[in-house]
Amino acid sequence: IKTGQATMCAVNLDHNRLQTVVLLNHHGAVLQYPTAYGARLVEAPYGTPHTPIDEKPGEPEMKHRAKRKKRSKRKLNAGEAMQMAYHSKIEAHLMERYTGLLAAAKQHGYVPVQHPVCSKTKDSDVDTASLCQLDMLVPIQHTEPLLLERELSGETDVFGRMVCNSNDTDTTISVWGRKFLIPSGSSFLLSDISKIDILQHASAVAGKKYDLIVVDPPWENRSTIRAKKYDWLPMQRLLELPIDKLAAVGALVAVWVTNKRKYANFVRDVLFPAWGLTKVGEWHWIKTTTTGELVADMDSIHKKPYEVVVIGKTVSTVSTDSRSSPEYTLLPDGKHPTVNCTVNSKDELCIPCAKRLKKDGSPLQDCQCFRMDGDHVELQCTPIERVQSLHDIPYHNAIFCVPSTVHSQKPYLGDLLSQYHPSIGYCLELFARNLIPDWTSWGNEILKCQEI
Repeated sequence: IKTGQATMCAVNLDHNRLQTVVLLNHHGAVLQYPTAYGARLVEAPYGTPHTPIDEKPGEPEMKHRAKRKKRSKRKLNAGEAMQMAYHSKIEAHLMERYTGLLAAAKQHGYVPVQHPVCSKTKDSDVDTASLCQLDMLVPIQHTEPLLLERELSGETDVFGRMVCNSNDTDTTISVWGRKFLIPSGSSFLLSDISKIDILQHASAVAGKKYDLIVVDPPWENRSTIRAKKYDWLPMQRLLELPIDKLAAVGALVAVWVTNKRKYANFVRDVLFPAWGLTKVGEWHWIKTTTTGELVADMDSIHKKPYEVVVIGKTVSTVSTDSRSSPEYTLLPDGKHPTVNCTVNSKDELCIPCAKRLKKDGSPLQDCQCFRMDGDHVELQCTPIERVQSLHDIPYHNAIFCVPSTVHSQKPYLGDLLSQYHPSIGYCLELFARNLIPDWTSWGNEILKCQEI
């Protein structure tokens, strides 16, 4: 177990398998990408001419663009106004967490970050998303998974079928004349959403449900549409994801959203109820350069230096209709976040800390984040100072992590969430862009970062 200053928490190395959790403290966590599968990291703020966004090794650096005429200021539209209102609530708090995590990372010797260059794999230029659209027209031909018990020779058909590497070592496959690395214990389904039933079928046949599901939807975004980074999916189609069939009892589901508040609200108000989930957290990924500088100005309207991940939990005993949505506020000292949540005083859960309350509102377990107010209970939860169990999952948390130069490649959450929920076993990532050892992955670009 790592030991550090008094403000740092112990990192459980048994649940830090890919060594992605650098440190934990009361401000949040410092994460890095899995060291076994390195990534090229952002070295300068976005918009800086020498920032190697999506550049490949050996390619020339970005050239200076011609200066554009400054546009006259316009009135914010409804979505921008909603986002700015939310931002005004969290800005001071995020800056405090960023400052605290940066100081801890420097004290720990992690910042400035050494710039790893991936030696095993590279960003593939094969357009698998378009190929998956063509495969959509082909009837499902394979119901049994392809088991990679040994390294296969010749071309491998991986479209629209489960592929599993059950070995304790990595292996390679040949697809389209290219070599791709398949991590040990990993499984994947390369398809678009029309064939996701194959994943559900495989899960049912194996009698396996997932304790952690990470979802990174291709939300509609004007900048990505212009840059043709990926094909976006209408958000109503996310209801086709069979999360309720794939998630185990008590599973955690983490959904990444852009900074448009309508997406976070859609997850909370539409997706989670449809999937049988209760919202238990809203965390922020604070994006920095390798030197610890924010990748964008905190006050920028169109480009924020953070992203949001909304966390839900399958809790069959909770009635979501009887609970109002938590609001983000601060304690009187302005230093610690708190969640105010009102629930009916029945046998329900204290949502922020996931501890059951008796009918009179008193806790069945030692819970110090409630206060009786008439017939209701007002809950106030502060961030953790220790790592113990699922009951300690903080409703608000911050992740300090240098982003990869591969567009939309998110920090790995498995090790971090396992610090709070040690019983996490089977894990699944939806809309994945890379493979993870011992995880199941689904998406139309899951081999993007696996080419050797």
